Amino acid sequence: MVHENTPRAVTIRPGGKLLVWSANEASGTRLLQEARQGGFEAGFIGNLTDLRIRLVQDTIAVCVLDEPTSLQTVRELSAACSAVGRQVQFVVLPAVGSIYADGQNAPECCDVLRPPMSLEKLRGALFRAAARAQIIEAPEPAPAKSNGCAQDPLTGSSPAIQAVRERVREVAQTTTPVLVLGPRGSGTNVIARSVHAQQFGLDKPFIIVRCAVLTGNALEQELFGDGPIHVQSQDGLWSAAAGGTLVLDDIDQVPLVMQHRLVKLVAMQIMQAAKTARDSNANASSHPRIIATTHEDLEERVRDGRFDPELYRLLKQTRVNAPSLGQRGEDLVPLAGNILAELAQADGRPLCRLTTDAVELLRSYPFTENVRQLRNILSRCCSLFIGSDVTADMIRPWLENADEESVDEPGLTLREMERKLIEATFNRYAGNREMTAKALQIGLRTLSGKLREYGYPPRGGPGSNRIRRVA
Repeated sequence: MVHENTPRAVTIRPGGKLLVWSANEASGTRLLQEARQGGFEAGFIGNLTDLRIRLVQDTIAVCVLDEPTSLQTVRELSAACSAVGRQVQFVVLPAVGSIYADGQNAPECCDVLRPPMSLEKLRGALFRAAARAQIIEAPEPAPAKSNGCAQDPLTGSSPAIQAVRERVREVAQTTTPVLVLGPRGSGTNVIARSVHAQQFGLDKPFIIVRCAVLTGNALEQELFGDGPIHVQSQDGLWSAAAGGTLVLDDIDQVPLVMQHRLVKLVAMQIMQAAKTARDSNANASSHPRIIATTHEDLEERVRDGRFDPELYRLLKQTRVNAPSLGQRGEDLVPLAGNILAELAQADGRPLCRLTTDAVELLRSYPFTENVRQLRNILSRCCSLFIGSDVTADMIRPWLENADEESVDEPGLTLREMERKLIEATFNRYAGNREMTAKALQIGLRTLSGKLREYGYPPRGGPGSNRIRRVA
């Protein structure tokens, strides 16, 4: 699909891996350099067979195809990825005069850039594709089964999490829509996945739609493609999630007009659930089960006119409450252990462990952002001290500065957020550029360029390592 108005490239580092394919090695190398300068973790492959293998085996967010012979190449690669549950976004650079350069009949996962090419247009397309890859979490297999039962995604044995497990078992016996409520960072999506695992086990789609980053029109198109908003639509994520679970994450962020339209869908699913309960032969496989998550007080939003009262009435019939980390103190150590194991596996690092003083410090800290904050703290510690046990001294700086160095402030532009994050981290390490670059996971040259842009003297010059707070 062609996008005439390309947004300006931004400097916030995009997430996800990127692959470049080109039959011309010189052209592919230039594209690779541009992608890396744009902040991507990128690689180059010159053979389509090798590209297909890599896309299937690795988790790739964006794939750039330089002058493929036709869009059929995209369709075949996308089909191979979908077959193993991977959702890859493609950016196609057609040759001048190519029959598909106008982007007509391009797959939804594909952005065709109309010649002539420019650096701004390319970086805008790459950022769009990366953002789209982060918006939608593609169908994933449910957790592996053990002794015929789906493995529980929930961690811990505290009374609070045991109550959640019991509630999840009850909810999994029904097919009505579910509302999962809890403070930010408490794991509402983990609970949604647990409901899915209990109900469907393996081999059924589990799709999360990030409502907070989609406008009403974009959300409708993602759910139903270009067709009307009804359950018979064959395009979009509603159809892709059929027979499994569709999670509407942060449903409070859905525009009010779209909320009114969702009422019809939720009501239809409730009717279908009732029909299935009456008739064991009824077929509900053509409809996904809806799970909505929120961190907000929907009753208050209804009173303020910001949430549809009928949608809330339908959703609240089946609710699961996610406890905060403070309500499940006994789970902190197993949660931290799981996080450290995941970090080690994802980054290919030695496994870190918490020392006794680190455990005591974490237990005494009021986690305002719950499990998400715990994960961020441990991730930073593991990035800086590879292969070491995580001690209280490693954790303490992140806890002491957690509130004053927050970049989550309304009204900031992306550039302002980036500067605030860089300067806050630079201050934390008393002007040590190597430690700052490592904590931010950016190159030392990139960091020095940013600091120079902010008015810091060159490295080694007078005042180059400022200690006073500037952010």
